[in-house]
Amino acid sequence: MENFFRAFYVFAKRSIALISCIVLPACIAFIDVDQYWAKAKLDPALQGDWKGVGIAEPSQNKYLIFHKDDDIYRVESRSVNDFHNNKFPLDDRSKSIKIGSHSFLIVKSAILRLKQIQKAVEKDGKLPSKGALKEIYRTADKSDKSGLLIRYLIEGDTLTFYHVKEKVIWDAIKNNELKGVLPKKGESDLYMMNQPVIDTLDEASVNFLIKIAEEKDSWQERKTVYKKIKSAEEDIKKSSKYPVSESTDSNRKVMVDLPELKYLAETDANVLLRHLKASPEWKVFYDRKDLIAYRRVKEENDTCGRGAGNDWVISLNGFQGSPSSDWVNKKYRWQIRHMFRFSEKGGGAFANEYNRSKTTFATSTAGKIKLKLESSDQGIESYLVIGKKGLYYEFFEQRTTSQFPSKGFSKEQRNELEKRLYTRSALEWVKGFLEKIKEAEVEIKRTGFCKELMPKDGIKEGKPTIEIKDGMQGGIFNVYAWVNPGVDGKVYLKVINVETGERLSEDRITQKSTEYMGWSTKAETLFRYNSNIIVYEGDWDTFYNARFELWVQPSDGTKESKIIETTRKINGWQR
Repeated sequence: MENFFRAFYVFAKRSIALISCIVLPACIAFIDVDQYWAKAKLDPALQGDWKGVGIAEPSQNKYLIFHKDDDIYRVESRSVNDFHNNKFPLDDRSKSIKIGSHSFLIVKSAILRLKQIQKAVEKDGKLPSKGALKEIYRTADKSDKSGLLIRYLIEGDTLTFYHVKEKVIWDAIKNNELKGVLPKKGESDLYMMNQPVIDTLDEASVNFLIKIAEEKDSWQERKTVYKKIKSAEEDIKKSSKYPVSESTDSNRKVMVDLPELKYLAETDANVLLRHLKASPEWKVFYDRKDLIAYRRVKEENDTCGRGAGNDWVISLNGFQGSPSSDWVNKKYRWQIRHMFRFSEKGGGAFANEYNRSKTTFATSTAGKIKLKLESSDQGIESYLVIGKKGLYYEFFEQRTTSQFPSKGFSKEQRNELEKRLYTRSALEWVKGFLEKIKEAEVEIKRTGFCKELMPKDGIKEGKPTIEIKDGMQGGIFNVYAWVNPGVDGKVYLKVINVETGERLSEDRITQKSTEYMGWSTKAETLFRYNSNIIVYEGDWDTFYNARFELWVQPSDGTKESKIIETTRKINGWQR
């Protein structure tokens, strides 16, 4: 589920006008722009196709296309890698006004669209289809009064957008110079990125804009610049072609030879799944409808401020990266992810209609294949999906330089970054891993895990324990337990305010803390559980007693039961 909400957040950001090309701080948000929208006109100099300037890699090029539609422009924001390439029906209505001696673009910003999309997501658990989204856009466009103002200047074939300092708007609302809304703690769904929003585009707010337009200190030094081009469509086709050199083919070749993966998919994938649940090296949980397993890393020291010294931890979405020292001392950095997926289809968010189209799919015994490579200002990456219905092994690799390049990669850098060093290593590792799983099939069915593959101290004998450690900020907690649920099922955390009996941050804690873990009929055999959670009730200065309870919901649908509990004093998280 965590992957999904991250995907929706990215989708939502792009759904507000021009977000994929002009970040929100460049815009001044209004709840109601209708008074001046009626007075606004078309600026003929805007019509046509524009391409972002200063993009590091061709695959990351950004485009704006102004289509004349009667008395408005339909503004289409596009890029090479995002879902706009799938001809998603996203465009925004815009017109221009003069405020003092400066030009501003008014964009109807689709806040109502976002709210309707969120309702659909909450109801169905997935993003609406393209047809449903188109209908949401059509109906919202009729009634949404909200909008964004963006200051711009056209000089010849150059279009420049100026970024207002958010503090300027924030302070004006706070000091009652403008009427508006300041984001509340935790509010990020209505006005994305916790942005202050002015009530109405009226005479008072226009006079304020005239004043700040002449104040250099009210604007960021950074600007967003576009150049007029003949055809965005043609430029996108050109930019989407991966830069191939004489070494690319050899750099992206890998060997896929995993007959054991095919065997497990066709016989009993639960053999592998049972071991993964038992091992602290893996976290098994549902991501939407897919049962997946991310590989954990054991941190010998608490390098990430999780309070997790000498324990297995999982980073956001299972990605593992270079140690921080590599950022400074090494020429290249990396990011990887190992994952098993127990589902009908492989790839997940890397292969859905709103996301990437450059995922490499292969059968378990495909032999030598060429990975699809994708280039960005963050590096050169690949995503490999191996398997068949019921069981897939997936591996992500990204390699980049120690400093993000400002003008792309040199030929020498590209040659080095293309090399799929970690993918080759991962394929060798998973081959040996699956061979041992197959050999231990009888043992796993009998005991619940392969002893040879279990890390040192991965299982204990004794009495259950639970420990709550403070995280990197107040209200953030790391939960560590040695328990035996006794049955196959999902294990999750409940946090209770001892004084009121209130269950704290129920939805978020349940989602973050749920996993499927090992179990045994021998009560003294204990398996490792850990999770990182945030309690939102309260703040850093308010302490109260809370009870942390670990529960199991059996897979056979029988009644949930408590495994273990402990009580301690906590405080709540604050922004």
